[in-house]
Amino acid sequence: MKIKVAIADDHDLIRQGIIKLVEEGDCEVIVQASNGEDLIKQLESTSPDVVLMDINMPAMNGIEATKWIESNKPDIKVIALSALDDDINVIRMLKAGARAYLLKSSQSAQLLQAIRDVQQHGYHFSDLVSGKLIKTIHTNQLEENVAVGISFSDQEVTFIKYLCTEMTNKEIADVMCVSPRTSEGWRKNICDKLNVKTRVGIVLYSMRNNLVE
Repeated sequence: MKIKVAIADDHDLIRQGIIKLVEEGDCEVIVQASNGEDLIKQLESTSPDVVLMDINMPAMNGIEATKWIESNKPDIKVIALSALDDDINVIRMLKAGARAYLLKSSQSAQLLQAIRDVQQHGYHFSDLVSGKLIKTIHTNQLEENVAVGISFSDQEVTFIKYLCTEMTNKEIADVMCVSPRTSEGWRKNICDKLNVKTRVGIVLYSMRNNLVE
């Protein structure tokens, strides 16, 4: 059975290109929308398996539309699509309920794999996270063998909570009264402990293990 897909993107050429790519795989595009409002109207009468969601759209952006889906149609899984590798937007989309984050420059094979992954397993990960983190994401709490050896200082816990906000790295350093070099050192140490590569990886871990609200 083909995976039913909805696409929300305000750029018609990009939307049509994504449709072509998606339908080359084992997928069927049943909804296409130019903004969040248009998408929600269509979702009131149909339920795709996966939504490919642009972030920056007029009328209603992807973050607001993802929150609506999470509250009203939680069985629909959202994959965020963006032209920019922007940590803040990634964090906003993950908090809103997105199950994956891909750049629009991603290869078609990766997009199709992401659709299959979120449909079958609930999430898709690329270079963002490691195998260790995937285990924590697939459960609501740490498995014992994953948790062994992972501990944080009080400063690191505070730092992690700030990382999960929309504050920039400089703003975090300022509010914690440390130098940017010190905060960067904390970030690197935490990434090493979790075996992740980016701030977003830390945020994913934190969200799935109730370190932040």
